[in-house]
Parts: sequence; C-alpha cells; structure tokens
Amino acid sequence: MNKRRWEGQWSDLKSLTSFAGFTLVRQLVGFLSVFFANVLASTHMSSSSFASYISVSNVAFGLAGVSTLGLYPTVLYQLSQNKAITRPCSFFLLRMATIAASCTVGLLMAWQAYLGLRLELASCVLTASLVFSSALPAIFIALHRVAAYNVSELSWQLTYLLLVLLLEPASPNALLWIFALSSSLRAILYFFFLMRIPEFRAKGDLFTPDWSYFRDSSVASVAYILFFRLSFYVPYLSTNGAVLATGWSWLERLLGLSAGANAILSAKVAAGTASGKAVLVFVSLVAGAFLAGELVLVAGAALFERFLANGSYHGLTFAALSLAPGFLLFVVRSNLQSVLMGLGHAKQVRTNTVACVAGVACLVCAQWFFPTWSLLLQSCLLFLLCASVVHYARRLRREQRCRGKTPEL
Repeated sequence: MNKRRWEGQWSDLKSLTSFAGFTLVRQLVGFLSVFFANVLASTHMSSSSFASYISVSNVAFGLAGVSTLGLYPTVLYQLSQNKAITRPCSFFLLRMATIAASCTVGLLMAWQAYLGLRLELASCVLTASLVFSSALPAIFIALHRVAAYNVSELSWQLTYLLLVLLLEPASPNALLWIFALSSSLRAILYFFFLMRIPEFRAKGDLFTPDWSYFRDSSVASVAYILFFRLSFYVPYLSTNGAVLATGWSWLERLLGLSAGANAILSAKVAAGTASGKAVLVFVSLVAGAFLAGELVLVAGAALFERFLANGSYHGLTFAALSLAPGFLLFVVRSNLQSVLMGLGHAKQVRTNTVACVAGVACLVCAQWFFPTWSLLLQSCLLFLLCASVVHYARRLRREQRCRGKTPEL
C-alpha cells in the first residue's frame, strides 16, 4: 500500500515538475522578447522619445490584460456544464463588476481631463479595474483549473502595474526586473492555487502538462507582447527609413498568423473539433482585423509625424492608436471561440467586428478633428465594449438554459 502511494506521489511530482518546466520556458520566452524589444527601442530612439515610450508602453502592457475578457464565453460554457459549481452570485457579480469597471473608465478619464492627471496613474487604475472584472468569474470557480490560472494572471497584472506605478522605471533593465518579479509571483501563485484544490491533489492526471496548450499559449504570449511593444515605436522608426517600415509590415503579418493559429487551436481544444465554416469565418476575421490594424498604424505614424514636427505630444492619442489592433484581436478571438463551440452566429460575429472597427475609426477621427471631445468618446467606446461583453454573457447563459444544460437559478 505504501509502495503504491509512493509511486503515485512520485508520478504527481514528475508531472508537476514537467508542468513547472513548461511554465518557466514560457515565461523565459516572454521575458526575452520584452528585453529585446526594449533594447531595440533604446537603440533607435532619442532619450526623450525613449522616456515617452517606456512611460506609455508600461501602461499598454498592463492593458493587454483586457484581452482576458475573451475568456468570458469559455468560462460561462464550463460553468453551464457543471451544475455543482454554478452559483447565482457569480453571474450577478460579473455583471455588477463589469458595469462598475466601465463607470470607472469614464470617471477616471473625466478626472484626468479636469485635473491634468498623469497618464500612468489613470491608466493603471483603469487597467486594475478591468483586469479584476475580467478575472472575477474565475474567482468564483475555485474547483476548476481556469480559476487557478486566472487568479495568478490577475495577481501578475496587478503586481506589474503597482511596481511600475511606484518605481516608475526609466530604463529597459529596471522594467525587465519588474517583469521578472511579477512573472515569478504569477508562477508561484498558480501552483499554490492548484495544490490547494482537493480535486487536483486526488487526481494526478490533472497535473499532466498539455503540450498543445503551452505551445499555443506561448505563441500567443510572444505575439501579444511583441505586437503591443512594437506598435509604440513603429511611428518613430517609420520616420527614419522605409526599410524599417517595410519590415514592420511583414512582421505584422507574421504576428497575425501566429496569433490566429493560437486562437483557432485554442478554440479547437475547447470545442473538440472545428468546422470548415468556422475556419472560413476565422480567416476572414483575421484578414479584416489586421488590415484595419495596419491602416490604424499608418494613421498613427502620420499623426505622430505631425505631432513631433510641431513639438507637441498627446499620450492618450499614442495609447489609443497603439491599442487599436489589440481591441481587434480581442474581438476576433472571443468571437471565434464562440463560433467553434457552437455558441455564436456568423451574423453576430460580423456585427461585433464591424462595430469594433467602426469604433476604432471613430476614435482616431475624433482625436484628429475633435480633440476636446476625444476623452468622452474614448469613455463611450470602452463602455460599449464592456456592455457588449455583458450582453453576450447573458445571451450565452440564456441559450444554454434553453438547451437544458444550465439549471434554473
């Protein structure tokens, strides 16, 4: 009996060690990508431009956590499949937190416009509220692996933002150490929450690493990091030579393919299979999203050439133009997951995508033609984004209940 128990513990230990190894490799890849992005930025920028890049890119790297909103359909789908972990309070608090986050966005932007608050502080608080609302469903699903992952992601985002806010790094090395520290905390908390769950301790197969998950998520992590980082200093580089601008255009296409491959593989894992129609919808969405993203970046380069020529600088314009492709990626991924799981419709996907592209276009035009009202329009855009997520979650829950998969609450 003791021998069998020891063999089981040894098997769990080997699986957990392998799992930890995959996690560390993933963190190392992201760590190096951030490092080289910062080195490249510091090489091609002047000291003042690099200081602006560090200041705004710190905010944007935290805002990448907003993409976790795409986990809503998956989390709610898993909730509906397991009656034991379905709780009325989770849906209620999910809606309340999302509404509160959208209201916080509007208040912070109004506060910033009225008091002239620094971009870093307002954006950090904004990011914290959005990331918290996106991870809230997972906190109420403490019996599932998604919970441990999202809680650790939440802690990583908040730690990173707090350290950046308190230390205000002005060099790539300082930012690198902050990234390493917050990433270590994420890995530690991930395993802590896993070991605290009795079902995970009782079943060793849950510790078995999923090769496809780590492969796909690593590709997505690198793509997101590079995409967000590079989008900040591409407008500067485009003024220095056509070769760099051409290289960015090809790099953007490669990032689109890698992020798209991760999205479709993740959706296949969630759905078990992928239909030809869904693949066709996916390809068209990615093509449209990255075409729009490319146009936004070109517009951003033109805007900044004008601003730099006039000696002026507007941080919110910088952040808005650089984050636009990220919002498009969020729409593509969340809608693709819903389609492949049979929980969405092509018409709804097209509607959401067109709405997002139109919102980004309005944002750019508003900043260009109506700078006085740009803050209000940005608040409305983020509010509509949060409201659409809430509406989608409610519709998903209603459809699942009609199919008899969700108990009456």
